Amino acid sequence: IMVEFVVEVVVVVVVLVQVEFEFVVLVLVEMFVVVVVLVQVVFVEVVHG
Repeated sequence: IMVEFVVEVVVVVVVLVQVEFEFVVLVLVEMFVVVVVLVQVVFVEVVHG
């Protein structure tokens, strides 16, 4: 699952890079924020059970 997700992300990034670089940077930043939030949520759920 993770491998497929990474591949999809790479493909999307490559496509976007061909479109507009600045837009890609914004998307990557947003994705990073989303990942951080998800990790925090999962961590809290695991800790508190």
